[in-house]
Amino acid sequence: MLIAETPEYEALDYQLANLLEQLNKKKSKPLRKITLAISKHTREGHIALACDPALTEALLENKVVGTADAYTPLTLNNNYIYLRRYWSYQQRLADQINTRLFFIAEKEQQREWIKQRLSHYFAHDKDDNDVNWQQTAAALALISPFLIISGGPGTGKTTTITRILALLIEQHQRTHQQPLRFSLAAPTGKAAMRMSESIHDSIKREGEQLSDEIKQQLPQESSTIHRLLGYIPNSTEFRFNKNNPLATDIVIIDEASMIDLALMTKLFEAIPPQARILLLGDKDQLASVETGSVFTDICVSANNQYNENIANYLHDMTGHALGVKQSEVKSAPIDHHIICLLKSWRFDQTSGIGTLAAAVNHGSTKEALNTLANTAFSDIQLILPIELTINQLIAPWQDYLQALKSNQSIDQLFNAFNQFRILSALRKGLNGSTYLNQHLEKQFSQQNKLYTGKRWYHGRPIMITENSYRTGLFNGDIGITLIEKGQAKVWFKTKDGMKAFSPVRLPQHETAWVITIHKSQGSEFERVLMVLPTKDTLVLTRQLIYTGITRAKNQLEIISDPSILALGINRERPQATQIRSALE
Repeated sequence: MLIAETPEYEALDYQLANLLEQLNKKKSKPLRKITLAISKHTREGHIALACDPALTEALLENKVVGTADAYTPLTLNNNYIYLRRYWSYQQRLADQINTRLFFIAEKEQQREWIKQRLSHYFAHDKDDNDVNWQQTAAALALISPFLIISGGPGTGKTTTITRILALLIEQHQRTHQQPLRFSLAAPTGKAAMRMSESIHDSIKREGEQLSDEIKQQLPQESSTIHRLLGYIPNSTEFRFNKNNPLATDIVIIDEASMIDLALMTKLFEAIPPQARILLLGDKDQLASVETGSVFTDICVSANNQYNENIANYLHDMTGHALGVKQSEVKSAPIDHHIICLLKSWRFDQTSGIGTLAAAVNHGSTKEALNTLANTAFSDIQLILPIELTINQLIAPWQDYLQALKSNQSIDQLFNAFNQFRILSALRKGLNGSTYLNQHLEKQFSQQNKLYTGKRWYHGRPIMITENSYRTGLFNGDIGITLIEKGQAKVWFKTKDGMKAFSPVRLPQHETAWVITIHKSQGSEFERVLMVLPTKDTLVLTRQLIYTGITRAKNQLEIISDPSILALGINRERPQATQIRSALE
């Protein structure tokens, strides 16, 4: 008996169910039901679907379903069902990580050196917390082949990584003549460029703490992960892989929460076993758009608690006692390789943005709504949808519009444009980015702010939505259109400076007065207007709201009904993988 087609499933789901039924040589209601469900589940970003134990025996009677050691289209393991390809990715990644879950023993004289150098780089930090987790991260990085550093905006990830790189260079120089080979990368071109800029700024801030010799050796150029691995057009494989590994000693990956399971697996397999790996990200941020968000799942129970040996080492090196409770907690080996930076150097107790982000992150709906209602916080505001005016959407663009009229430089235009952004939770619908962009363009023309009667009008901002190695433009890159002598040119800020492109040369793109919260990952703006849906939707999760909030540095306005906001805060995105089980 076939399951009736419903709006719950898409054509792709039915095609897979039909194919497996043909391969199975017999019809099976349990098989068809589970195939439709796992196909839908995978489309939505989750690779593992919990399976009723009572159903497993019936499923295993089908030739297209097998256990971990059987090569079948569907894999059943520990009462979870997978598409075989994603089961394989998960196990391969777990194998790669497990081989790196150890610590390098240091001799006593080396420990004294570590203690002295940690004091040099972190002695002047003013931290109200008992434990300086940045210093602790550096202490772990010096003895660990693999380390994850998770922290929200303003927690000092870039400062920490800059000091870690300096320490690793110094450590290497003690026993080696050849300099270290570094590889810096991020999932998108925008994130890669921002990583380079952040490290460059961090080196300048460190001043005399970094010697000229160390400054010369510190890496500052970052690339996309695809470029690092050697992108092959029209292929899912890369030039660098397990059989042809990267020539590198240290790999640092930023915005790791945006990396999907397949890409993370291929990245780890291309890194030689002797190389160190450092992943940076925010475990509480939105997951990757593609299937299988592994960073968040790996860090799901990370809480800066370590076994007795690691706790004692960190105490000796930093002087910070982690406490008996932390050293006695039983945890998985992977947790000893994760550091969560807890102190925000950007948001203090007087910051409404910081207070709201913390409340949302903890799922404290009442506290979040009380924070928004607290008039003592001047940097946040909740605006009801019925109270939203067109002026609230247009007024914040005044500096950018003025910069366009006064013919300011390209740099000044980008600076003005990046001060403010409207973020939407959805792409489609009345509160979606597509409609809001069209609505804004219409209003700009009606109010004589801009002439938007042509597709390529003066001042039109766009966002690239696909990677293009031919042009050097990547998903997430922002461009500004200028009309010069009747011809449209779209300018982009690249690592090589400002570049102009004819519109016909551009890869896929869209207008960017309003962008989705997903597309805003890795960006920060002085002021943010976040527009949430008028009706509840499964897309609206705690992670989505938290990510939108933390894009704002100084001012945040949220357009939402409080009841809709509360539903989103209470909805937590489920784990996308079972990578923790594979690691344990």
